[in-house]
Amino acid sequence: NGLQRYDGKKIIQFRPPPGSRDYLPPVSISQMFEDKNGNIWIRTGQEVGIFDPATFRYKKPALDKFLEGRRQK
Repeated sequence: NGLQRYDGKKIIQFRPPPGSRDYLPPVSISQMFEDKNGNIWIRTGQEVGIFDPATFRYKKPALDKFLEGRRQK
């Protein structure tokens, strides 16, 4: 389960650094989307996160700032 990457020879499992608050929840991934910068947006049951394949890091975006100005009135 979780997020893995195949580099052509082996499968690499994503694991956050010890003590990190930015982690991929241990649940199923329901959607993934690659943005124009190559980041992978990941949606799980109740969370959204961004995975940077270049640095192999996952972070939780500040959704309030992201959604600001995008909400329909």
